[in-house]
Amino acid sequence: MKNYRVFFRSVCAGLLLISLSSGAEELSGKVVRILDGDTVELVTVPANVLAYEPPVRVRLNGIDAPEKKQAYGQRSKQYLADLIGGKSVTVSFTKHDRYQRLLGDIVLKECKPECHTLDVNAAMVNAGMAWAYRYHNEATRPKMASLEATARSSKQGLWQESNPVEPWKWRREHH
Repeated sequence: MKNYRVFFRSVCAGLLLISLSSGAEELSGKVVRILDGDTVELVTVPANVLAYEPPVRVRLNGIDAPEKKQAYGQRSKQYLADLIGGKSVTVSFTKHDRYQRLLGDIVLKECKPECHTLDVNAAMVNAGMAWAYRYHNEATRPKMASLEATARSSKQGLWQESNPVEPWKWRREHH
């Protein structure tokens, strides 16, 4: 049975990699686990497959949340859990990160009683629960940098702290 699961996961991963080569893709599923403020697992159920499908790990694109042991790490994780835990979401993605997680933008659409769509990645930054992700000290997404600046100036979430430590600096010191 264990060999079957390994084989099935390999086949699924291979099919996913093939689909990634054609540009932006989407998948829908139910969020079954929140690992931290910028990483979740979801289960998709393709209509034509009647077999166990392992959870897909998704890293929220364009943001960097505090680590779990860092100040605001647990609050960030809980905020994300409150937003999408156990809910059906859609993920748009183009690639994997170096840990083989899908790097995606998560959208939640709910109709209770009125329909609305939530950009989850942006909501995390807007609430001060994550930073805009930076590469060589430059935000990779201008929208996230703008939301971070607004959250910072209004002292939302982690910006209530006098000197919050960026997750990438915290990781360097603690790993």
